[in-house]
Amino acid sequence: MPKEQKFQIVAKESLRLDKLISSEIDSLSRSRIETLINEGFVKVNKLVIKKKNFKVQKNDLINIRFESEEKIYNPSIKVQDINIVYEDDYLLAIEKPCGLLVHCGAGKREDTVVDWFCLKYPDESKKFLDKERPGIIHRLDKDTSGLLLLAKDEETLKLMQTIFQEREIEKYYFALVKGSMQRKYGKIEKPLIRHHKYKNKYKIAISPEDIQNARYALSEYFLIESQDNKSLLKVRIHTGRTHQIRIHLLSIKHPVLGDSLYGDTHKLLPRLALHSSELKFIHPVLNKIISIRSDIPDDFKIVRKSEVL
Repeated sequence: MPKEQKFQIVAKESLRLDKLISSEIDSLSRSRIETLINEGFVKVNKLVIKKKNFKVQKNDLINIRFESEEKIYNPSIKVQDINIVYEDDYLLAIEKPCGLLVHCGAGKREDTVVDWFCLKYPDESKKFLDKERPGIIHRLDKDTSGLLLLAKDEETLKLMQTIFQEREIEKYYFALVKGSMQRKYGKIEKPLIRHHKYKNKYKIAISPEDIQNARYALSEYFLIESQDNKSLLKVRIHTGRTHQIRIHLLSIKHPVLGDSLYGDTHKLLPRLALHSSELKFIHPVLNKIISIRSDIPDDFKIVRKSEVL
């Protein structure tokens, strides 16, 4: 039975309308996007736009609606599949496994953190305004493991989202990278923009036009150890851009191990060697400092001791 789907996109850069939609919604073909635009199913800043080559500006709001075939999906994830490392009456922090989506997008349906949250907290999850992403404060890439915060009620969700937006939270990651790093500390301040050719990738903005449309990004890294042509880093991100750590470290010729999207593979580590390790913030309700940590994953430890690259 046909089901109406609605998507809302905030433009991160100046781009043609059809290309922007294609980059954000994988399930729509270019011909389908063109049809939706021509038939008036796409709005930009609440105005119907029927030109596929319309130039969307940065921060424009795009709304798309279309019908798709409804498919029943039964999640296979279990409550015990995810470890809770912190919990109170308002918040919880989990260790997201590598390979698990935070929430479903427009592509193929698969298990998500949202599925787990609805299973673990059925009553709380039904009270959120956003039925697609109940409790989700922030996100991690599918291939990144580690700490993820969830809210148990709508008010806490909004308060925590403000904390993230105002950058009032400290976020640290463990990153296992290629190469023996010499510097014990470094700061990478390079703006990021979506790759023009590969819609699932990002890159450092270099040209004047790209820089104008790019998003500011700042990372700091601290060397923990370096041996056998690989290094373990503790990375703090001051901004939360998509693929920020991966691109920043790649730009200084120390790519994250196992990052197949950006060209690196590792024989002993068939995953991205990036782990959300520490979150520190002032609790918006309890008004106390919350510091949550997650240890280095076991597969990182195996690779650290190995001489294989």
